[in-house]
Amino acid sequence: MKTTHTNYFGNIKNAIGGMLFGLVLVIASVPLLFWNEGRAVDRSKSLDEGKGSVVSLNNPVANPGSSDKLVHVTGEVNTTESPADSFGVSANAIAIIRTVESYQWVEDSNTVSNDDFGGGTTTTTTYTHTKEWSERQIDSSLFGEPIGHENPVQPYTSSRVDASVVKLGELSINQSLINKLPKTEGITVDPASYPNLPAGLTSQGQYLTSSTDINAPNIGDLRISYSTVPPQTVSIIAGLYDDQLSSYNTKNGSIELLSAGKVSAENMFTEAEKDNAQLTWALRGGGSVAMFTGFSLLMGVIPALARIIPFGKSVTGFAVTLVALAATAIIAPLVVSIAWFAHRPVIGIGIIAGGIAVFLGVTAILRQRKSKLQQAS
Repeated sequence: MKTTHTNYFGNIKNAIGGMLFGLVLVIASVPLLFWNEGRAVDRSKSLDEGKGSVVSLNNPVANPGSSDKLVHVTGEVNTTESPADSFGVSANAIAIIRTVESYQWVEDSNTVSNDDFGGGTTTTTTYTHTKEWSERQIDSSLFGEPIGHENPVQPYTSSRVDASVVKLGELSINQSLINKLPKTEGITVDPASYPNLPAGLTSQGQYLTSSTDINAPNIGDLRISYSTVPPQTVSIIAGLYDDQLSSYNTKNGSIELLSAGKVSAENMFTEAEKDNAQLTWALRGGGSVAMFTGFSLLMGVIPALARIIPFGKSVTGFAVTLVALAATAIIAPLVVSIAWFAHRPVIGIGIIAGGIAVFLGVTAILRQRKSKLQQAS
């Protein structure tokens, strides 16, 4: 447990520091929102262009008449190679994947802050520690309570080795498409068959491990598992260049789609449009949250100054939240609409109207709040 005390002037100093970070967030959110809208429109136009020009191939073979065109093809991807990792473990598969985990300490913290008389703050942080298998090296020197919870350095890392030539029928596919292959299968590795494996590993279930009992491991124990990317049936929309499938460039971007199983070109484009919409809304939300947080931090000095007054922090904090929300509600849609004006003017007008409606709603709440405070006083 760790307890710290911050006096009134320390809180004001921290709030001023937060203002600088808030300014950075507000400034960064504007180009993020603007860029996202341009990206979404360009992606939509690129997919529309692709839908209008894609050629479906009945057989995955090189066809001079389809070269340099956007094609849709379905079939099994396969390879004749057996890729191997640095330990010499190999498999006749498109890729072999090694996952290395070590048993490590994990620290969680719970922080509670209480206001003190005179505008200060008492902050209490409680740390809890658990033991978990983790592929990531957890740096215990950064723990709040590192003593007794030290993590040894993980001696090996995870890896993936791909076959150099992977084909769908007679057509080779590029690395980017290989990385999109969704199916993986776990494999069991016998240490006796691979002399280059690290010493001291035994096979326990699906794992190679340095632990005496993998169900009761000690800190620093390793467990290594292997999986492969096996041959699988997929549908691809990409550019065909001689006998190579790779990214196809449109006027507004590139197209390179892969779906598991036999999927029509129409359904693949529909799914890509959904993905574009989801990414667009996720980035809109992220940019708006960053803007709101920035405005809140910019005005954070107001609640800090009001701490010395009973209920001053809560009242001013609520007001700051509403003002930050109002500012975000008008500025974020304004940035989005300006971006849309540059690409699709009609929709931009609708976005501005929506932003104004939200802004008017928030200001109405502020007036009601102000009226209630005046009546109470």
